[in-house]
Amino acid sequence: MTELYTDDIVFFDEAAVIKGLKDLNARITQLQHQNPGFKFSMIKIDNSANVVRYYWNYGPKSNPKLISGMDLMILENGKARSLNVFLDKLPAAKK
Repeated sequence: MTELYTDDIVFFDEAAVIKGLKDLNARITQLQHQNPGFKFSMIKIDNSANVVRYYWNYGPKSNPKLISGMDLMILENGKARSLNVFLDKLPAAKK
């Protein structure tokens, strides 16, 4: 993680604002446990100066496009300083 993110990374998603590598690692671990067998696949990536947009799908092997979204990263010295997650497609809520 230290190769990808600054020590003071700030991560924003629909559920929380996470600050620092330790808490980001805990959030990633939580998401992996909630979605066993899910994998990310890239749709598109582009950048402008120090801003990167990464479009992705996330889902199990049986439905790899179950969830889709985009991450917006602000880079500093080649590492992500902030990461904003935008969810574009979610599964229908269970009743």
